[in-house]
Amino acid sequence: MPSDIRIYQDQMVALLRQIYPQPIELVAEWRSITTIPNVYSPRLDIAVGPFSTVRGGNRIADYDDLMRESQSFIETLTHYHSRNITHFGEDRFSYPTDLPLFNVLMRHNQNARCFIAVEIENDVTRKHLLGGALNASALGRIGIAIGWSEKKVIALVRLREYWNFLASVNKNTFNTANLLILSPTQFRSAIESASAE
Repeated sequence: MPSDIRIYQDQMVALLRQIYPQPIELVAEWRSITTIPNVYSPRLDIAVGPFSTVRGGNRIADYDDLMRESQSFIETLTHYHSRNITHFGEDRFSYPTDLPLFNVLMRHNQNARCFIAVEIENDVTRKHLLGGALNASALGRIGIAIGWSEKKVIALVRLREYWNFLASVNKNTFNTANLLILSPTQFRSAIESASAE
């Protein structure tokens, strides 16, 4: 019997199809590196293509087009993310920017492996939470970390603040400007709203 998360993944892939029709690829459990042996290959819970998997190739123009075509959906996602950051965090260490979040997403991680990378975090340790968030941000033009419970949403917000704190004191860190933190309900609601337009 499939787990609740697997059922949710499949439902979200089906709903996302209404926003991103064929030939755009939508995959649950997408493996990011399949052509290089003996290399760590993160497996995303949900990935929206097109996929950039050819060495030396990129899909920057395709991702730019998809950003513009689904701007309303993306802005709904950023609204929920901002609400979570405000509600659960202090946002003391954000990267300075004068741009709206949509424009930040448009310019960040341009040479991503996929358009949207989603990781769903449930019963995992903080170290696994860190890895999932990093993978979503590194692999997607838009990275989405879904905290399965409010406790996991809070943990993801705190992780983001930690990375931003490290940047604020000139330490090695990971730029998470493209990482959106959502609950499962918020992600579903954003998809359903965009599908109704």
